[in-house]
Amino acid sequence: MKELAFYLNHPDDTDRAALLFRSVMHVLRDRISIQQSFHLLSQLPTFLSGLYVEEWQYRDKPLSIDTLEAFNRAVQEEVDKRVPGGFDWEVSPDIVAKTITFSLRKYLSNGQIDHITAELPKELKQLFWVPEESTGERAPSE
Repeated sequence: MKELAFYLNHPDDTDRAALLFRSVMHVLRDRISIQQSFHLLSQLPTFLSGLYVEEWQYRDKPLSIDTLEAFNRAVQEEVDKRVPGGFDWEVSPDIVAKTITFSLRKYLSNGQIDHITAELPKELKQLFWVPEESTGERAPSE
């Protein structure tokens, strides 16, 4: 959480980083299949797994969140559940979500990320793209 707090421009606020991590991951969790969630969980450290499964309710089908705007709105709703009225993001919700999903690369195999993104609509695949300057690779051009 310290590393994530640093990348979210709140180096001393690991509580905020955990809240944002939980919120983004809950929306992602509800958007992917339960099978992918279980595979993702198997690769996360225990602490992060606990944040991921907190308040999880089984759904037969993933939520229909097909745009970044809808994803960001759902993340904001998750934040508002815990902090009524939310808080000043200081960075855009897009950047928050992409920073958090990028941080997952520390724990998830490339194959697992590929499986997750295969279930996402084109616009949400952007959440897992790695910036060109950090890897020298280009984002998929679907």
